[in-house]
Amino acid sequence: MKKWPFIALVCTVLLSGCAHFYQDARLGAEGFNPAVVRQPQPRLPNVFVVENRYLVVDQEPIRVTKRDVGQDGRVTISWALPAGSPYVFTDKGIGIAAGPNKERDTPVGLKCGVQGAPRKIFECSYRPSPGRSVFKYTINATNRENPREVVEPLDPYIETNL
Repeated sequence: MKKWPFIALVCTVLLSGCAHFYQDARLGAEGFNPAVVRQPQPRLPNVFVVENRYLVVDQEPIRVTKRDVGQDGRVTISWALPAGSPYVFTDKGIGIAAGPNKERDTPVGLKCGVQGAPRKIFECSYRPSPGRSVFKYTINATNRENPREVVEPLDPYIETNL
């Protein structure tokens, strides 16, 4: 019988701990909580599907700088859809086009493709040119459980400034 008060106390402490560890990302009129919100990483953008129809990327534009260039001289950007969702990248999940200045704003050595069977990751890599360049790209995803559901493509930008 003496075990029950102890078990009740442990359960109370555990449940109160859950409430304590949950933190809202917003701090009212003060902005957001940087301890909870992850700073965007130019080479690892996340793609969200809002209202089962609209794609939203957590960075617009994606800004690539010298620190993002690998030892092989390439920049690799890896987009991710939410794990556990029915949304997957199509075969042409990311399509990168030339920007306003076609000579300067054309990705050199562009390689793109979906990564793995879950189709939640899509990677593109290219060799950036010196200076500033801008690429428009299109994100394409579909609902694997309901292929007739229309997910509208999104056309954001990548800006490289070396």
